Amino acid sequence: MLNDIIFSVIITAILTFFIEKFVFPILPISIRNFTTYHKKKFLKILQHQEINIEMIVKTKNYAGDITIDEITKSLKETINKQFPVSFTNTSLIIKVPIGQETVEIHIIPMHYLDEGSMKFESLECRFISKCRFSKLRASILNFREAQNKIRNILEDISIPRFNPKIALTCKLKSLHEITTILENTHFESMNAELNTGQKFEIGKDQITIYDDEISDDTITLAKKMIILYD
Repeated sequence: MLNDIIFSVIITAILTFFIEKFVFPILPISIRNFTTYHKKKFLKILQHQEINIEMIVKTKNYAGDITIDEITKSLKETINKQFPVSFTNTSLIIKVPIGQETVEIHIIPMHYLDEGSMKFESLECRFISKCRFSKLRASILNFREAQNKIRNILEDISIPRFNPKIALTCKLKSLHEITTILENTHFESMNAELNTGQKFEIGKDQITIYDDEISDDTITLAKKMIILYD
């Protein structure tokens, strides 16, 4: 039995080497690209690779006159009624349960200076999670559900609604095809825009997609770029 398994592994390795060395190079480029893409996709699913993902949304600017300390205090008191809150020097951190998963949210009050006083301007919310490639869509939908819960809390203290613009970032180990290019130039990232209006940015260790909403097309684009570049 063990000999049969070893024999099968050896034969498979020999066939794979033969195909990649002698058959693959003579195939039309469209077939080679198709095969390479689906091979990478299969490996992503098989290896259970985890990806750190982050969604950033901002509220519209606040029209009132309130200091950053006052709004931070109000946020703490209001959020603490529903979720435990921890703090850093710059943000409030909460963990929102969505089904069996948990979404970590960093709420960062933004300010401007007015006669030496720090006045509240807007909020930046960062939704953070770690997921397997196969669970990417579900995790992003969890972000949206968590955003709806936060929206209801913010409305209770009269903070303006979120802007429609969203930044979705997938942090990767390294973008192998891109890293060398960027290292040999003065550029930190490369940007592009699709015909659909979606914009994306490729850096040395992450991909960011900018869109008005996280649609199925946006999620599909994120998955394709992860497959191609990670």
